[in-house]
This record gives sequence, C-alpha cells and structure tokens, in this order.
Amino acid sequence: MREIEVEGLSRYQCRVGHAYTAESLLHGQDEALERALWSAIRTFEERITVLTNLAESSKNFGRSSLEQRYRRRAMESRRHALELRKFLLAVNSYVSTTEVTDGVGAQ
Repeated sequence: MREIEVEGLSRYQCRVGHAYTAESLLHGQDEALERALWSAIRTFEERITVLTNLAESSKNFGRSSLEQRYRRRAMESRRHALELRKFLLAVNSYVSTTEVTDGVGAQ
C-alpha cells in the first residue's frame, strides 16, 4: 500500500491500483481481521472435538498416559478459544462504542 493525496485527502492505493479512503481501508481490514479470528475460534473448537475423541479412544484401549495428554491439549485449546472469543467480543464492543461516540454510527 502506498499513501497518495487527492484534493487534500489521504487515499491508499495497492499495487494493483485499487484506491481506498482511510476509513474504507480500515473497515475492510476490520472485517478481514474479524473473519480470521472467528475462523481461528472454529478451528480451536474442531481441535477440541478431535482431541476429546482421541482421549476417549485412548481410554478405551487402556492408554491412560496418552488419554491424559490429549485431555490436557483439549483443555489448553478450550482456554485459548475462550480467550480469543473474549478478545474478539471486547474489540467488537469497543469498535461499536467508538463508532457511536465519534458519530460514525449515529444517524
């Protein structure tokens, strides 16, 4: 990205030639970041399911040390997913509040 000035306003242009205002660029980045974070949360949740299933299978075959390792990893993944979810919800709350108080979201 490079910054260009058009009639006294900053715009941003990518290598392909697409141009964006600062606000539209930030909005697009916000949306991309939110999609990526929700995708990470879904991946953690899928990982928890797989690890839990592996733990149960290990238990059924009498492999208690392996079972415990899978359960620990599942718990770590659950904690990470929860922290990421809290962070994402806090950021969304902050952005919504800021937009309203700055007049962006006001009508």
